Amino acid sequence: ETLLDELTTTIRKCRSASANKSVGVLVGGAYVQANPGLSKKVGADFEVSDAKEALQVASDWLQVH
Repeated sequence: ETLLDELTTTIRKCRSASANKSVGVLVGGAYVQANPGLSKKVGADFEVSDAKEALQVASDWLQVH
């Protein structure tokens, strides 16, 4: 099993275990930056380039939900 397979499985398990069925998942880091569109492949909702962007995306998402 590859790292991406493990990430996909982990995201799926988190969604299944969460009491919040609209839980948002974001991924980021150098690998994500080098592979645009990765979030869709692994089942995440967002992809970010750094922690600052992660905070902004999460904040924006929480205001809507």
